[in-house]
Amino acid sequence: MQLEARSRHDVCDRLGAITCPTLVACGRFDGIAPPVNGEAIAARVADAQLRLYEGGHAFFAQDPAALPDVISFLSD
Repeated sequence: MQLEARSRHDVCDRLGAITCPTLVACGRFDGIAPPVNGEAIAARVADAQLRLYEGGHAFFAQDPAALPDVISFLSD
């Protein structure tokens, strides 16, 4: 059901309205949400930071740099 819902969910035209600092974090080998999706999001959000991590959809558990990076971003 989640995959079906995702197939109809499209907010690309609204991403440009985001004005807060934005971190787009992606797993380099994610087969569910591939990096090209993160790149497309980051390209549409002004001043977004894109970071690719080693791993797949579970990159938080696979790349030890991911969680500290996100915590640092949120702390700033």
